[in-house]
Amino acid sequence: MARLRQAGFTVVAPEQWRSATVVLSACRLTMSHDLLGMALNALLAGAAFICTNPDLTVDGEDGVRLEAGAYARLLTELSGRHPLMIGKPEAVCFDYAL
Repeated sequence: MARLRQAGFTVVAPEQWRSATVVLSACRLTMSHDLLGMALNALLAGAAFICTNPDLTVDGEDGVRLEAGAYARLLTELSGRHPLMIGKPEAVCFDYAL
């Protein structure tokens, strides 16, 4: 989240979901039930939905870990909203790089 702040974004605390304008689904090693619930509430309240990549899992040191796409898929199922995918292999990622 420090990188988001450095890039000029305001990151709100999960309990401030009512003021969130964007929900960003990204790999997070400390994901919790409460955080996902607050993201869902923000989406249902109209926040934009962005996902860093569609990967569901990634191999980790202690086995398979959930990736951004897994969280996005859950939030899509619950909210009926589909995220804008901005990472690999999406064209927007490559267009920006080029």
